[in-house]
Formats: sequence, structure tokens, C-alpha cells
Amino acid sequence: MKRMCFLSSTVEITQGGIYEAYWTIYFQYADGMLAKFPIFHTIGNHEYHNLGHADGPPTNADQYHWTFDVPAKGALNYSFDCSNIRFIVLNSPDPNNANGDDPHTSLALATSQAPWLRQQLDNTMLGTFTIHHHPIWDYFSPTNNPDLKPWEDLYHTYNISANFAGHTHSYQRYSVEGIPYFIVGNAGGKFADLIDIPPNSPPVWYQFGATKQLGYLKVTVDPANNTATAQEIFVAWVETDDSETATVYNPPIIAETITFPLSMKGSSTPDWSGGGSGSVINCFIATAAFGSYLDPSVKTLRDFRDKFLLTNHVGRSFVKWYYRVSPPIANYIRTREIVKRVVRIILLPAVGFSYLSLKIGVLPTLLVLLFFAAIIYLVIRRFYRLLHSPIKLISRALSQRRFDYLGCLARAAQDFSQESCLRR
Repeated sequence: MKRMCFLSSTVEITQGGIYEAYWTIYFQYADGMLAKFPIFHTIGNHEYHNLGHADGPPTNADQYHWTFDVPAKGALNYSFDCSNIRFIVLNSPDPNNANGDDPHTSLALATSQAPWLRQQLDNTMLGTFTIHHHPIWDYFSPTNNPDLKPWEDLYHTYNISANFAGHTHSYQRYSVEGIPYFIVGNAGGKFADLIDIPPNSPPVWYQFGATKQLGYLKVTVDPANNTATAQEIFVAWVETDDSETATVYNPPIIAETITFPLSMKGSSTPDWSGGGSGSVINCFIATAAFGSYLDPSVKTLRDFRDKFLLTNHVGRSFVKWYYRVSPPIANYIRTREIVKRVVRIILLPAVGFSYLSLKIGVLPTLLVLLFFAAIIYLVIRRFYRLLHSPIKLISRALSQRRFDYLGCLARAAQDFSQESCLRR
């Protein structure tokens, strides 16, 4: 099996999807590279922009369709296989969900592609990479993009090798329960500052990021060793977010290098650090106990985490601590059936609390629990009183009728004396 190398980068070709001059400039600059290497594309929100009419509606992205020979009504999601690796390209911007001329993601668009995605993921390839424009996890949101959650659930069901996205103009890397998620949006455009100012912090899965650094991600696939190595390479930097003048690095700088498995099959020793060399899909306590990432109880706990814990500083700190200490515990219980059953029973109150919180909110759930706790307390107290009263009466009666043992002995001796018997 041969090693394979590919580059990942997001190029915002144009802020005006119908403006042909921008497309021409891009291909003039990319001519030397494209003469040697194929390019596989995925549509983004800028391809729909309506130059001079930002108030909308979005265009039909004609330049994108014409350039890449995509039929006007053709599917914008596709897949291809190379060196026994599957690449899956998804369509994330929905022109029916646009703010002016800027399409956003939508749950309807993601859901419509989910059956096809499942078919593509259910394969016997050595590895699977997924690519789409909008990221699922982003520095500027503590939770995942709910519109793209159907995709992420499938990613973890089938344990993909890695996910690549763009849209946010920066470089970001996450390890989401062991799966590498990359945002490679640093090929140009106005950069997004990655500033960690509590209580606003990046998602718990965040590993590394950089802004104002122009670059690309180079991924080398080694099927023989079941690994892929990603190198983020910076070629230049800009002083301000929207600077048009860059300072070139000579030679380029390798910002980071990580190695991860193509597939769980063949992975040896897990690395529970959540990132870096050897990182694999983590098996945490709930998943290990219930046996599946998509078990309804696990999903309930996961949804509670995303909605309530990852949205505040205290919750994120707890999650970070949990994912630091839980993997060895999960690794211990996942192969012991009796322990798994015990842990499932222990987790049931947490599952119930999470379920109610997702339905009615945390505060109402706490009030409901306090109400029932008060009722249980009153019932126990009432039962104790009912049980205590007879015991107290019996104890009091016995205490009032103490036996005078010495007196009894004296009377018995008198009754059975010789004189008493003669009198009888």
C-alpha cells in the first residue's frame, strides 16, 4: 500500500459569487499548482453572494457550477476513493436559509444528506475523511452547530478518520472524543481573532489554533501503518486581520504535526490525551457502560452536556476535568459486564435528571426534585411517627410495671415456708 499526500485549505474565491473577475484572478495564481495536482471542491457561502446586492437574495452560484462542470440542479455532495481511502464532500450552505445573500447551514439540508452520508460511511475502506465548508465545532461557539449534528452523530457511529472544514478565517484543531476536526480557513480573507477571555472560552475539544497566519494543511496517509500525519504549514503572516500585504516565511514554518489512526481497527494503545500523536476514538464512562455512542441514555447525557455544561465557564471546567479523569475508568469497565450493569444503574439518576432538564429546563427540574424530596421526607417522617407511637406506648407500659424481684422472692419464701404449709 502506497503512502498518499493531500492538501486541505479553504480559499474564499470570491465575495461576489457571480463576479467572474475574481474567479479569473484565482486561477491565474493557482495555475502552476493546478497544472500538477487535481483539485476537489466543496461549495461555500461566498459562492452564492450577490455582488452589489448584499440584501439578497443569494445567486444560483452559476460561476461555481460553470467552473467545476456541476449541472445546475446537480448534487453538490459527492465522494471518491483513492488509495483505499474514502473522501466524502458534503454541501453545508443552504440558500433557502440566508441572511440577505449569505446562506447559512440548516438542519433540513443536513438531514436530507444523512441517508447518503450513512451509505458512504458504511464502507470497508482503510480510512474515511469528511469535508464541508461550515465547521461543526468553532472557536466562537461553546457547543457544536446543531444544524450539522446529524452528520456528527454519524461520524462517531462509523468512527471517521478526520473531518475538514473552513468558513472561519483561521486555523483551528479539535479532538472531539478522539476524532480530529480541522478548520483550515487561513488561505486568505479577513482573519478571525482567537481570543480567550473568560467567561467566553473555546469549546472543550479545542486543541490548537492560530490567526493572521497564511497557510495550508498537509496530510500524509500511511495505510500500511494505519496512520495519517497532519502538518499545518504557515507560509506568511499579516499584521492586521484584513491586511492585503503579507510577510513571507522563508522557509515556511511547520506550526504543528499530529499523527492519528485511519481506523480504530488495528489501533493499539489508546492515547487518552484527546489529541496529538496516536489519538483514537475515546470510550468514556457512559458510552462504555451503555455500549454505544448512540444509545438513547448516552445521547441524553451528551445533549445535556452540549446544552447546559458547555455553555458556561463552570460547566466547561467540569467537562475538561471529566474528560481528563474518565478515560481510564471507562477503559476498565467496558470489558466487565457486571461492572457495566452496576455503572448503568448508578447513571440512571443522572440520565433522568438530564432528560427532564432537556425537556423543561434545569431550574424547573430542580424544583420538581425538591418537591418530590419534600414529599418523600414527609412520608418517611409520618411513617416513623406511626411506627414510633406503639413502640413508645409499649416501652412506657413496661417501664411502669417494673418487677420487684427481691419482694417477689420474699413473698415466695413466705408462701412456701414450713409454718405456712402447716397452717394450710
